[in-house]
Amino acid sequence: MIARLLIAVAVMAGAAAGGTKPAIAKADGKAVPFHASYSGYLDTQSAATFQYKNFSGTATVLGKSTFTATAKYGERFGQGSGCFLEAGVGKLTAKSGTTLRFAYAFRGCEASVSTAPIAGNYLIYDGKKKLAGAQGSGKYTVSPNGIVTFNGTLVAR
Repeated sequence: MIARLLIAVAVMAGAAAGGTKPAIAKADGKAVPFHASYSGYLDTQSAATFQYKNFSGTATVLGKSTFTATAKYGERFGQGSGCFLEAGVGKLTAKSGTTLRFAYAFRGCEASVSTAPIAGNYLIYDGKKKLAGAQGSGKYTVSPNGIVTFNGTLVAR
């Protein structure tokens, strides 16, 4: 299941690079705007794997919450192999224990990482407690100073 989600998000990231908008999740409920912003510590475990740890911030529908994710660098591409695909899975957790689980992907280039935000797409594929069955999608951004933001839609069932 996770592999299929990462493929779907990777396709969305490729579409975003081509200038099209990410798909809006469809569910029985009403789509509402979803925004979140987190800052914290990025732990590089190897040249290809790392974790977002101890990130805190706020999100619509969750309020004050934490962000965790495990990511992998994918194929290098472009001149000098300085560009890469990053894909991962993670969750947003409110103090109440309500969570949103997501997958994300984006393309980045090492030369621009320190000077410009890297943007890709995310796909919310599940939630727990009051957001059980939630779905959503949108733009995922990492700023040069490490701020992670989500901007898109959320459908809670």
